Amino acid sequence: GYYTGPVTANITAPAGSTYVLDGSPSTAQPTSGAVVVSTAGEHTLTVTDPNGDTATQAFAISTYQTTTSLSSNPTSSVVGQQVSFTAAVAAASSGVGSPGGNVEFFDGTTPIAGCGGASGTALSGGDALCLATYTSPGAHEITASYLGGGGFSASTSGSLGLTVSPRSATVSAVSVTGSPATYGGETSLQFSATVTAGDSGSFPSGDTVSVTHGATPICTINLSTLSGNSGSGSCSPSSGTVLPAGTYTNGITATFNSTGADPNFLAAAPVTASVTITQATPTITWATPAAITYGTPLSTTQLDAKASVPGTFTYSPAAGTVLQPGTQTLSVTFTPTDTTDYTSATGSTTLSVGFTQACITTTDSGSLTVAKGQVICISTGGKVTGSVSVAAGGALWVSGGTIGGSLSSSGALGITLCGAKVTGSVSVTGTSGPVVMGGSGCASDTVGGSLSVTGNTDGVVFDSNSVTGSLTISSNAGGVTISGNTVTGSAAVSSNTGGVTFTSNKVTGSLAITNNSGPFTYSGNTVSGSVTNSGNT
Repeated sequence: GYYTGPVTANITAPAGSTYVLDGSPSTAQPTSGAVVVSTAGEHTLTVTDPNGDTATQAFAISTYQTTTSLSSNPTSSVVGQQVSFTAAVAAASSGVGSPGGNVEFFDGTTPIAGCGGASGTALSGGDALCLATYTSPGAHEITASYLGGGGFSASTSGSLGLTVSPRSATVSAVSVTGSPATYGGETSLQFSATVTAGDSGSFPSGDTVSVTHGATPICTINLSTLSGNSGSGSCSPSSGTVLPAGTYTNGITATFNSTGADPNFLAAAPVTASVTITQATPTITWATPAAITYGTPLSTTQLDAKASVPGTFTYSPAAGTVLQPGTQTLSVTFTPTDTTDYTSATGSTTLSVGFTQACITTTDSGSLTVAKGQVICISTGGKVTGSVSVAAGGALWVSGGTIGGSLSSSGALGITLCGAKVTGSVSVTGTSGPVVMGGSGCASDTVGGSLSVTGNTDGVVFDSNSVTGSLTISSNAGGVTISGNTVTGSAAVSSNTGGVTFTSNKVTGSLAITNNSGPFTYSGNTVSGSVTNSGNT
């Protein structure tokens, strides 16, 4: 029959017989005259009496057949999602009752942890339940094995395929603070993002969001703030990370798991953000130059500004300029080589222009010779009773002073007369710096004799002066301005280069203004004698 519990085999044998059931001997006859069989299946019983005679009987005890089926919920899963496996065990024949006992669950050939181990999970109402959570993606083959019992045979389900997929995720809109930032100061930017898993499982620690501009890395957001199924964080560019100046509309990209660094997640769709990087202003440093003497042309010794980035400097006044005495302002405009990322910048410093000795402010009897290397000043109240001669390499500056004789100069570094009175004639030739007589900020000069300004190379200004005698201004370079003067005698202005301006002058004699090159202006003049105006270009 079908096995429902221990079976008793009744035996008649002489006292002292031995019994062997399925190879296991018993030395005493059972008191009831029976051998108890506790398992179903094929069995053999052998009895040996005291005389050594044996008798053997084979017999079988049957069980009811069963079937085991397996299902899962859900039928497919993602990493971290709990899956419920249900094994349903039923008798193959009706009317024999319901199987009891345990079911063991397998993933391939490995028992599923937490589902009863080798003893299995108990049936309840014909079903056994196994709960499993997978921590990595992959394919699984699940089976359930009913262990049998209570007259019911063991059975195994068919294989149930389960695919565990990576989790999906979404990057929320990236927020940016610190924009606009200045080029080179991108560390002030901060990018923040939140990544939310597509399921309700907890978000893991250690994942990141990459922030880039094209192929250029900007910074990496560590998603260290965890809340349920999301992680958030922020980052700022490290020092040395720079973006060219400009407006980046949707030019910053935030990506999650784009390289598959976390196999438990799919790559999320990238999200863009906008930032603006403004041009930086270079830093100009310019130490105050050492003082120079009047007549010294500006050079790189004074024009030596430095900038924090490569570029070019444009100075005003330019190199080669001879400045008037006093505290003068030097200016520079800097143009960077990288005009995309840097603006132009300006700077300034001051330069003291002086003399080699104190100004003459009292009467100095006799003549005065200004030697090479000397820079002499005759200021208000100062008077040289005799003639003044300026040698090559010397310089003279007269402001409100008086020269009691003539003034002659050849090869000087600079000549300035400002509100000066010269009793005799004036002859200035071959000056390497500017020749200035009168003009802006000066009172008129008075010259008691003829005036000749010839062969000078750095421009001539003759403005609002009075000359008792002839006027000759010729063969000078660098431009000539003659304006608002009174000349009691003839005037000749010829062969000058760099342009000539001759305006609002009064000449009592004749005027010859010829063969001057460069821009030419002639207007508002009063000339008593003949005028020759030709060859000026």
